[in-house]
Amino acid sequence: MGFGGHVGFYRDQNAERTVSVDIRGLITARLGSDSHFFDYQNGDMLGGVAFDYKLKEDSFELFTYHQSSHLGADVLLHQGATYKVYSFEAVRFLHSHPWGENLRSYGGLEVKMRANPSQLRGKLTAILGGDWH
Repeated sequence: MGFGGHVGFYRDQNAERTVSVDIRGLITARLGSDSHFFDYQNGDMLGGVAFDYKLKEDSFELFTYHQSSHLGADVLLHQGATYKVYSFEAVRFLHSHPWGENLRSYGGLEVKMRANPSQLRGKLTAILGGDWH
C-alpha cells in the first residue's frame, strides 16, 4: 500500500519556458498476508524538493531528496531479524528530450550525500532510460 504526491510550491511560465519548484513525497508499506493480523513487514519513505526547468521540448530536473527503508517491528518480533537501517540523502540531475509524440529519452547523474550504510556515501550513479507511450 502506498501514499504519495507532490505540492506545487512555485511556478513561472511563458511561451518558451517553465520553471517550477515542487515538494514530493511517497510512503509505502508492505503487509504480510500469511496471518490474520497483516503483519507490518517493511516501510519505505521518499521525500524531497524538485526544481524543474523546461525550455521548449527539453526538460531539466534537480531533485534533492531523502530515501529510507525500515524493517517492520512485526518481522523483528516474530522472525528474529536484525534491525538494519538503509537511508540516504541524494541529489539527482536529469535531462529529458522527446522524440516525436510517443517516445522520450532521459539521462543524468545522482550522488548520495549522506548514507547508511556509509559505503554508499559519495556514490555516483548514472541514469539512462526512455519511455514509450
